[in-house]
Amino acid sequence: MTTTTIPTANPVTITPEVMLAYWQDERRQTRQLIETFPEDHLFFYSLNGMRPFAELVLDIISMSLPAVVGITTGHWQPTGSFSRSWNGEPKPLNKKDLLELWDKTTGEIDRLWAEMPEDRLLEKQTVFGLGSGPVYSFVLRYIDQEIQHRCQAILYLRSLNLG
Repeated sequence: MTTTTIPTANPVTITPEVMLAYWQDERRQTRQLIETFPEDHLFFYSLNGMRPFAELVLDIISMSLPAVVGITTGHWQPTGSFSRSWNGEPKPLNKKDLLELWDKTTGEIDRLWAEMPEDRLLEKQTVFGLGSGPVYSFVLRYIDQEIQHRCQAILYLRSLNLG
C-alpha cells in the first residue's frame, strides 16, 4: 500500500474586503426584496404572530450599525431597537423612508469597514456581553440573521400569492 502525502499550502483566509463584499451582496438581495414587497403589506402583514417585514428590516438595521462599529473599533455598544426613533433617526413609516434608511446604513457600513484593522476579523472578542469568539464568526451570525429575516419575508410573499 502506498501513501500519498498531499502538500499543504497556507490556509485560506477571508480578507475583510471579501467579507464585506459577501455581506453587501446579502444586503443587496434584502434591499431588492424590500423594493418588491407590496407597501400596503410591508408594515402590517404577518403570519402566526410573527413580525411584519418592515420590523424585520428595522431589526437588521438596528443590529448592523452597532455591529459594524464593534467590528471596526472593538467597542461593542448596543444602541437599542426602534420604537419611535433610533440612533437619532425617525422610525420609517413608508417604503421610501425605509429604503433611504437602508441605504444610509449600507453607506455607513462601507465607511466604517474601511477603518477596520486588517487582522480584526481574527481577533477574539466579547460581543455585546453575550459571548466571545473570533469577530468573523459574529459577522457571519449577523449575515445569517439577515438571511433568516429575508426568508421569512419570502414566506409572507408566498402566503400572499406573490412569490
